[in-house]
Amino acid sequence: MFTRLAVASANAGRLGEVEEPQRILPKRGEIVHLQTESALLKEVAIRQWQGGSSGVSFRIAKGVSYRTGQVKGRSVVIGSEIRVEDTGVLSVTSTRVAFLGDRKTVDIPYTKLVGLDVFSDGVTLRSSSRQNAVVMRLNEGYGELVAATINAAMQSIL
Repeated sequence: MFTRLAVASANAGRLGEVEEPQRILPKRGEIVHLQTESALLKEVAIRQWQGGSSGVSFRIAKGVSYRTGQVKGRSVVIGSEIRVEDTGVLSVTSTRVAFLGDRKTVDIPYTKLVGLDVFSDGVTLRSSSRQNAVVMRLNEGYGELVAATINAAMQSIL
């Protein structure tokens, strides 16, 4: 229920302010509107070794043989899966979206944001300065809240 009310408030242009932001250091004049726990996801290729061997075997004595031959093969992609790359805090500010994790940090200013895909439990951010999209998993229902907050924050700076 809280998230639906917060989404409606953000859609109306009324953004809150986080009094004591976690991990992020706001720039001068920057306001942190929303922070939530999130996971940075990554698509990983699943590989399998496919190959075979060939050769001949010569019997030298009883119980002793000599084998010659070769093994050929290659690693083949058989699919892909989504894995958690890092966990941390996603911050939506008045000028940017920032993920601060234990191992990775992603910072996307609104001027570089070119696409936003919304899911009930996550968002995909596409930036003109990054080759791959940034996929974030959030708590259920927070995808709409993060997207509405980003939209309202972007509208206020335009």
